[in-house]
Amino acid sequence: MKHRLPLVLVLALLGVACQRTKVASTAPVAAPVVVVEPPPQPSKQELAEKIAQRKKAEADRLAKIRFQAREALERGREQLRDEKNSEALDAFHEAVTLDRDSVDAWLRIAYVYEQEGDELHASEAFDEVRRLWSL
Repeated sequence: MKHRLPLVLVLALLGVACQRTKVASTAPVAAPVVVVEPPPQPSKQELAEKIAQRKKAEADRLAKIRFQAREALERGREQLRDEKNSEALDAFHEAVTLDRDSVDAWLRIAYVYEQEGDELHASEAFDEVRRLWSL
């Protein structure tokens, strides 16, 4: 019996400790408040400058493409003068790949195909020329 009294006392103390833990763990805990500020809005002037930069970049990109198309077209003309039809055709196709609306390149493609006797491809190229001229 000597051992029972301390055991009961220990169990009682443990029960009280568990009750305190339960009460402490069920108490509401306030979450920290985090204030998120929206990013600063750019001014109208800053927006206008960004738009102008994008327009300039796009214009520069298009100018570069047009320049490359003109170079390909000129390379094709030189190949055509040297009677290198295959190389000329490759250069003209490169030109229309870069600038789909190049009437000059389409005419030369049609001419080369006609010289080679490929009436189907020549007709398709002439159709493209007619389409572009009707715009």
